[in-house]
Amino acid sequence: REAAPPTKKGEEPAAIPDSICVQSMDGQIAFFDHQKLLFARFIPQAEFLVPGHLLYVSSIDSIVTNSSTNSLLCYKYSTFVNATGSTSKDQAPKADVPVEGDSTFTTTTGGSRIAPTAAANRGPDQTGKRMSPDWTFNVGEDIMDIICCQMEKPPTTSSSSSRKKEPEIDIVALGEHTLFVVKQDGTLRFNKRMDVATSSLCAFPVAKKKADNFIVCTHTNALMVFSEKTLEWSANMSAMPLRVAVTKIGKVEGMIVAICDDGTISANYLGTDPASNPVQLLESKDLDYAAIDEEHRRLQQQIKKAVTTGKEEPKDLLRVQIDPPLSGRPPQPGCTATIHLAYGASNVEVKNVVITLGSPEPIFPDQPSIVIPSIPANDSVTIPLAFTVQTDSTVLPSSL
Repeated sequence: REAAPPTKKGEEPAAIPDSICVQSMDGQIAFFDHQKLLFARFIPQAEFLVPGHLLYVSSIDSIVTNSSTNSLLCYKYSTFVNATGSTSKDQAPKADVPVEGDSTFTTTTGGSRIAPTAAANRGPDQTGKRMSPDWTFNVGEDIMDIICCQMEKPPTTSSSSSRKKEPEIDIVALGEHTLFVVKQDGTLRFNKRMDVATSSLCAFPVAKKKADNFIVCTHTNALMVFSEKTLEWSANMSAMPLRVAVTKIGKVEGMIVAICDDGTISANYLGTDPASNPVQLLESKDLDYAAIDEEHRRLQQQIKKAVTTGKEEPKDLLRVQIDPPLSGRPPQPGCTATIHLAYGASNVEVKNVVITLGSPEPIFPDQPSIVIPSIPANDSVTIPLAFTVQTDSTVLPSSL
């Protein structure tokens, strides 16, 4: 039978000091003591499609897994021991679907056929207890990882109290886009929505606050450190982390070991190296407010002058002005317009000025091109332009 990733069951009371739990691809969960198989149980078929994550919580002696219905399931270890009715896959609870023509059908007086109850269909060897979770929690999305950690500080015990109260353990389930923190009794402590898709999860203890922080990795190669809902630090990696763990390497604590999607294993640390040459503080000087006001007034005058005067045109510019024929006259076969050319240079004349005329039909210029030999500096030239109107019934007017 092909196996899914196992989980370790330790810190057990005197019954089983240390054992290994292995989940198979068909939904069987087997418990081993070294090389000896203790027992095996099947998860109910209504909750199983493919193997999910397994997490052993020692404080409640339970195994937490995720189901195909996008829910968290918590099974007591005693449930696995006592569920003798789930030792085979056929005995796992499922919907009873009777088959037409089966001898176990009962015919009523009205001719309808009904199926017997599920208990009547069980054989004498199937009357044991069935697998049922201690609690369920609906997350509504696929689970990427499940871990347990201590979010809150351990309670302080008074000197008069003889019994030491154990800190409560939280179950952290990482969904595709949401982080769920569930108490060990199955109630929600808090959840946090992620902006991007997540890939893996890891928790590590923080000595100063006597609680755990956790690391969330995303598909954008980001590694984010959270303290409950607060984002404490964020960094980018060269590839997407698939698994991360915080450990001590040599004498350096807080090293982050990551396995990435490109097949590399890297040891990383957060933060920066201390500066060897710290920046020296410069001597502070008193501000000269009178000089600041003077510079401010000067800049305002420059801005005002630039806005009012505008951009100056070049002096050596050839200006052209056209006086069209007066409107309102009766239509005539010819008309004359006037063009004025002025040159603003002070000491240079412009030569060989060519004027090219063009007009839509039925108006035609008498001279399509006019050549002016020269225009003196600071002088103007006036030239008449003659046009002829050729009436033709086939030509449409340009406007009405």
